[in-house]
Amino acid sequence: MRVAGIFFKKVFILYNGKDVQKNILKGVSEEMNVDDIITNGFELPSCVDYQYYKCLENNTILINEDITEEIIESAILPLMQMDKDKNVEHITVLLNTYGGIIYPGMALVSALEQATTPITIQILGVAASMGIYIAMAKSKYITSVCQPYSVGLIHAGTYFTQGDRNAAKDEWEFNEKYEGKLRQFILDRTKITEEQYKQIERYEHWMDAEQMLNYGIVDKIL
Repeated sequence: MRVAGIFFKKVFILYNGKDVQKNILKGVSEEMNVDDIITNGFELPSCVDYQYYKCLENNTILINEDITEEIIESAILPLMQMDKDKNVEHITVLLNTYGGIIYPGMALVSALEQATTPITIQILGVAASMGIYIAMAKSKYITSVCQPYSVGLIHAGTYFTQGDRNAAKDEWEFNEKYEGKLRQFILDRTKITEEQYKQIERYEHWMDAEQMLNYGIVDKIL
């Protein structure tokens, strides 16, 4: 389990802004980093967890999963802690996701745009659906880049509703309103014109690296 920093239920690690080192379980000292923990016999459950925490040690946030509520603990809180740490000069966000839930995803976008530490958002393989909004985060402190074969996806997203007719109608109307905010988000942060947006919003609009660069979604292709 990655969220809350549990290593195989043996090691509880709280990221303190400088290093993955603090813990509250007996047998692991505060001086230990990830490699020390492994050397001392605490088994990591997978290479995914290992790489995630190794990235945190280097002020890098790895997002290689669908966007769910867990992004609060796995990305937003570490980002806020890094941003408050005066010893952190640069933060990297490695992004590879097919999308997910819009509300926690946009909370991450807000945290990125509110940060005052220089940040590089790097698309690794894919930034689709909610992932492309994360890649579009903009401020004077943010630089967005991608790999030569990275791809992105803009689409209208998927909505589910349940309940009686009035509840479903209310939720649909709210989703329509929120969709307008997302539309404006794209127009404000990219070179996509309103006319272009009208042409692509009804489709699964996949983009290669060159298209993302031309649209202003990324600043550079590595």
